[in-house]
Amino acid sequence: MTGPLLPEAEQAELAATAEGLGGVKLMRFTPDFLSYLNAADLAVTAGGHNTTCEAVSLGKRTIVVPRSGAPPERVIRAERFAQRGLVSLLHPDGLTPEHLAAAARAALAGSPPAASLDFDGLRRLGDLLAACLEISPA
Repeated sequence: MTGPLLPEAEQAELAATAEGLGGVKLMRFTPDFLSYLNAADLAVTAGGHNTTCEAVSLGKRTIVVPRSGAPPERVIRAERFAQRGLVSLLHPDGLTPEHLAAAARAALAGSPPAASLDFDGLRRLGDLLAACLEISPA
């Protein structure tokens, strides 16, 4: 899934490459992205907030490769997620097809992440607020 913002020339180049690879299906966009992500064995992402959090919430093996020149928060997020064992991180300055292939093989050979994040922030916020006010949560 390349995303709808990838320039046409790059989309065409990737599509041509994908045609020669068995078991690879390249898509630009689908409104049912989460179903595809949930069915995937491995997610490779540039580290955007939504895709990274969705992959982690689904317990997917995930490789994050922030784009060169990406906003600093993408790299920081990827580093923090990697420190917690939620994703593998490949820095763009060391990215080669061989490094990416090795990371993909390693990720697929291992188990999905054992760590997880609590995405129930609304409930946790209520509990925190109740504790601050010294009342019992409902």
